[in-house]
Amino acid sequence: MKNIVIFDKDTERDELVIITKPEGTEPPTNEGEAKEMIVEDISTATEGLMTLVQMAHDSGYMSGEAAAKLIVDYFTNEFLNKEIKD
Repeated sequence: MKNIVIFDKDTERDELVIITKPEGTEPPTNEGEAKEMIVEDISTATEGLMTLVQMAHDSGYMSGEAAAKLIVDYFTNEFLNKEIKD
């Protein structure tokens, strides 16, 4: 299986993060396909994040535990807490 998701972060533009797919990627044609694409994209992003954590650990930049805590804390503070407040 091949799945490409592009994450583009730019602090100098209004839309901080843009998530896209390569040109020519067929968009979903119904709700079921859209849901499947989102699940696959979340899985791909998660696997990419896990790879970064492993690289940081293997390189001695930070332990896997510290990286995992950083991710969970960031997700909680930047997403979950904001969702609860809104």
